[in-house]
Amino acid sequence: MKPEPSKKWDPIISAFCGAIAGMTLAIVLEARDICAGRFDDVGPFVHIATELAVFASGGALLFATVTELRNRNRKSSQTNRP
Repeated sequence: MKPEPSKKWDPIISAFCGAIAGMTLAIVLEARDICAGRFDDVGPFVHIATELAVFASGGALLFATVTELRNRNRKSSQTNRP
């Protein structure tokens, strides 16, 4: 029985999921800081907005990169099959 070929992952959907994961992580870290009473010298809006943007961008970039590497690896492994 032949295994079914895996489908190609969509980098746009992966980037969106990475951005959501990054924002969730940033919100959890901010909630922990607020509960622990750690406040920065900078205004809270600037601090939270900056962390959300950085974590969302980082998560999107990470997930999209992994998707592209996975698709490239999948493509090269299919061309090398007999």
